[in-house]
Amino acid sequence: TVDATLTTLVAGRQDPRDGNLYSSVPVIQNVALTLTDVQLRHVDDVRLVVSGWGELSLLVTDSRLGATGDLDVGFIEGKLFDRRLQVRLGRQLVFGGAARVQPMDGASLTVRLWRHVALDVYGGEPVTPRFGVRQGDFMSGGRLYWRPTVDSEIGASFLEMLKDGLQARQDLGVDARWRVRRALTLTGYALVSLVELRLAESDLAAVGQPLA
Repeated sequence: TVDATLTTLVAGRQDPRDGNLYSSVPVIQNVALTLTDVQLRHVDDVRLVVSGWGELSLLVTDSRLGATGDLDVGFIEGKLFDRRLQVRLGRQLVFGGAARVQPMDGASLTVRLWRHVALDVYGGEPVTPRFGVRQGDFMSGGRLYWRPTVDSEIGASFLEMLKDGLQARQDLGVDARWRVRRALTLTGYALVSLVELRLAESDLAAVGQPLA
């Protein structure tokens, strides 16, 4: 099964630069492709996901054309050993805990250890998005979590990032999301920087949703 989505955005604007106005019409093309239901022996739930964008600036005042683009994600994943192990290879987003939402070129494993207990392990090269700032050369980490229900989860995580052979980040995080009632969910998050020996980030919230 192939699911493809193409979205084209066109806009006209004037950009003030160097004391002058430059007129341009950027055309942005977003592409998302998902391939599922692939039959492989001993591998379940095989999935290929690709998503990216490109931009072409037309009718620039100084008669120059500008083009740029980026690949957001591009990975293949599958599950082994009766779906107890999930393997993902390629460009992906690492979610949760100390990783926050970190793009990476590499591999990640999710192992279902026992009932509602699972372990995420990942490693690879941090991705610098277009117009972003380079963070490092290599990253690795993991997250151990307990998920008794879909709405409740408690986890502990670790992330290490190297830049030019030196430690750029070494973080230890804990996070929790607990649904105490149908309309009330408590969330908490704390991140400790082991390199700087300080509390880098913390958050505690109660989310309520009125029921009809």
